[in-house]
Amino acid sequence: MMFKVLVVLLLLTSSNAMAFKWGAKTKITGYYVYADGEAFINVETKENPDNCADGSYLVLDNKSPNFNVLYSTVLTAYAGQQTVTLNYSGCLGRHPKIISIAVPGVW
Repeated sequence: MMFKVLVVLLLLTSSNAMAFKWGAKTKITGYYVYADGEAFINVETKENPDNCADGSYLVLDNKSPNFNVLYSTVLTAYAGQQTVTLNYSGCLGRHPKIISIAVPGVW
């Protein structure tokens, strides 16, 4: 419960989180993390609102100050089979970049 409260507080206090594109409700179907810190997620309903070169996976920016919170949210939502709503902001490399995650998918 405390984790959900933390995620909601981060969403409400981040001006960037409300300024970009929220996607449709979906479920996380997989995640991939590499030794260099790159983290990708796969979802049931793929979206690519900024027409990135490769929309097959979504990416989390490992240089973001809240990367650990976002990645923990991915793991928790995946393990609990929770519906999520993702907030997109441009591309990171070739993939759509996720800047916030709502659990359950309520946005």
